Amino acid sequence: MRDFGAKERPQPPQEKNETMASKNNPARRQRQSADKDYQGKKVKPVLYVGSFVGHGRYIAAQDEGGKLVKDTAGKPIPFSAI
Repeated sequence: MRDFGAKERPQPPQEKNETMASKNNPARRQRQSADKDYQGKKVKPVLYVGSFVGHGRYIAAQDEGGKLVKDTAGKPIPFSAI
């Protein structure tokens, strides 16, 4: 007697010889931020918290000496604008 309600069991997936690449593999990662220059000086990204003076929080540029790079109005320049 045939069982019409029974389903066939799925076959397990075939193993491949290729290894799957992980997105968390450190060997595959590239450098996130390239060195940027502003007026001939190398700058690096820092978190600027200017919420007390009405500027908000954003990633700003800081030179090698540790000073924030500012525009003519005295507001720190966003790192993405460089």
